[in-house]
Amino acid sequence: MVRMVIDYFFSPTSEECKNFMKLVVNPLMRELGDSVEWRVHNIYEPKAKRIADQYEIRGVPALVIGGKEVIVGFKPISVVKEIIMRTLGQEK
Repeated sequence: MVRMVIDYFFSPTSEECKNFMKLVVNPLMRELGDSVEWRVHNIYEPKAKRIADQYEIRGVPALVIGGKEVIVGFKPISVVKEIIMRTLGQEK
């Protein structure tokens, strides 16, 4: 099975980020299992900030899916899953 990396950027002080993690990221982590490697980054850590700058991320919550698709802001799980599945399909 194809293993894709998804980077999740969050702020520990943001309620929106906490809700996004709880309602979108955690369920997708469980559902997608071994096909996706999740990397969770606290935007206040210097290494995470450098990675976010590479993708020109200017807000959180944010996802970088397979190094190609960037999603910024709270999006419904159905939208995020559709983008992940489309990207996984392109990598096969």
